[in-house]
Amino acid sequence: MHGETAYDQLEFDTTRTSRWHPLNQSLYMGYKTQLPGLLLNHRGDRASMANSVETRYPFLDESLIELCCRIDPRWKLRGLSRDKYLLRLAARRLLPKHLAERRKAMFRAPFANTLL
Repeated sequence: MHGETAYDQLEFDTTRTSRWHPLNQSLYMGYKTQLPGLLLNHRGDRASMANSVETRYPFLDESLIELCCRIDPRWKLRGLSRDKYLLRLAARRLLPKHLAERRKAMFRAPFANTLL
């Protein structure tokens, strides 16, 4: 383990990404490891289905991902005090302001009905 990192064990060609901004490198590693390894495989699907949750990933459209990869990292880091800054900025053009600016709502399962 002399000078090695955890990512050295992955088959990952860094020649293409070595000149990228560190944020984009990190996001790319997430795309390559977390999405296929945790969320999009049978384990992620089984975990959600076991809890009666239907998971969908609407922002995984390939052309949308490619567009997001071309966005300057400074825009990705804007609004850290507020989640989804760029998404909200785009939503202002399409949705009423009260929807585009509303706070994130937590999903709550109807617990009381399950006991009856």
